Amino acid sequence: MDDECLDSAEHEELEENLDFDNPIECPHCKNMIPKDSLLCLYCGESVSAGKRFNWIKIVSGILIFIFILFLIRNL
Repeated sequence: MDDECLDSAEHEELEENLDFDNPIECPHCKNMIPKDSLLCLYCGESVSAGKRFNWIKIVSGILIFIFILFLIRNL
């Protein structure tokens, strides 16, 4: 077995930190999971990938806006 597996005490601490009062739908298996989960409790897929993608869109939009402003000022 892997040495990197969580022991039961550490796993219980992690579950205590999850917000079970405000569940969201897993984008992969559609089961309800805690809002602040990084991985789905049912299918094991990452649910934070969508959040990461939103940051990429925001940063890209800001960089494009700055580039356009730079082009306009240099005309």
